[in-house]
Formats: sequence, structure tokens, C-alpha cells
Amino acid sequence: MSSDHERPATLVDLIEPVGLFVLPALVVGLVVSALSGPGNFVAGVAIGGLFGAILAGLRRGFVAVQTSDGLERRQRPTPDDTLWARLADVEYDPRYDRVLTVGLFGIAVVAFGAIPFVDPQNDSLTIRLVIVGFFGLVSGLVSLGASDATDR
Repeated sequence: MSSDHERPATLVDLIEPVGLFVLPALVVGLVVSALSGPGNFVAGVAIGGLFGAILAGLRRGFVAVQTSDGLERRQRPTPDDTLWARLADVEYDPRYDRVLTVGLFGIAVVAFGAIPFVDPQNDSLTIRLVIVGFFGLVSGLVSLGASDATDR
């Protein structure tokens, strides 16, 4: 804030995100219940709430400032010393990409290889093994695609 006539508008910063979350939820809920019956009001509120959550999240990127000219919204300054900024600056050895890829493929092979040895009546364990196997396979492929190993 550059001058002495500026001050943060904390109340506006609190009220606007709440309004951006609640108003779309109520409007969509009322429209859905008017079009398809009052039994679908809750579903409309849920759908509108999702849209409102997106709007409220976007509003968090701005800060309200009361100036001599009126109320202004400015982009919130991003600190350079956050956890995510420090993690983005971490340098690591590219060999770890290959180790991670091999480890994830190993998890997939073990999970898929264990399926024939599971009791056929135990469907939940079979489904869990399939999910873990696909997680290992897809994550290994993503790790391989993101690594420098494919650049050679």
C-alpha cells in the first residue's frame, strides 16, 4: 500500500467469499427446485455450492483495500518463502526418477501378480489389488514421461 490514506478492508475480504459461495448455491438450488420439483433442492444447492467454491477460491487471490478514491481490489502478493516455493527450488539427482519408475512398476507387478493367489470369494481384496496395480502402472508411466530418461 503506497499512501497513508489506504487501509485494508478486512470486512469486505470476509463477506465477499462467503457471498460468492452461498449465493450461487441458493440460486441454483432454487432454480433446480423450480424446474424439477422441490425434492431436488439439495442437489441444486450442492451443484451451486461447487460453483460457488470455485468463485470463492478465485476471490482469495485478491485483497480489498480502502483508498481515498473508494474500494479497490488488488492481487494478493505471493510470498516467495512458502513451503511450495522452497520445494519448487529443490534440486535432485535425475537418477531418482529411474528409481521411482522402477519402484512403481514393481508395485504394479506385485499387485497384479498377487491376484491369482487371492481367494475368489474375497472381491474387495481383488479390487484393491487392481487399484494398487493400476496406480503403480500409471504413476510409473507418468514418472518415466516426466523424467529425463526419455530425452536420450
